[in-house]
Amino acid sequence: MASTNNNLKNMDATKQPPQKSAEDLQRERQQQEHIEEQRKSMLSQVLLPEAMQRLQRISIVNPQNARAVENYLLQSARSGRIRSKIGESELIGLLEQVSTQTKGPSVKIKRKAYDSDDDLGLTESSGSSDGW
Repeated sequence: MASTNNNLKNMDATKQPPQKSAEDLQRERQQQEHIEEQRKSMLSQVLLPEAMQRLQRISIVNPQNARAVENYLLQSARSGRIRSKIGESELIGLLEQVSTQTKGPSVKIKRKAYDSDDDLGLTESSGSSDGW
């Protein structure tokens, strides 16, 4: 019976992923912060201050679009496609491009109009004053 319980405990232990230590979690957090600092530093080299502020405001409202623009800007900077700092108007153009690309399919519902509605006095233009 004791060996069966040990086997069950071992099976349960193998199903769970290994726990990360507090040091591992702190190390990962520091790495993520370092990467974010590098991103911000590179973006500040590519964007004019007003464009950087606009991108920060947009990241509050729509983080997916802001992140997509950041990725595009960083990739363009790394490949040498950006020759001068990006201004606010250019950033707005990039945001418009990204927002049209990230929009999913939309559903439009068209309601059929029936001619018989007018005959029954269900429309306001029927002129009937008896409550119909």
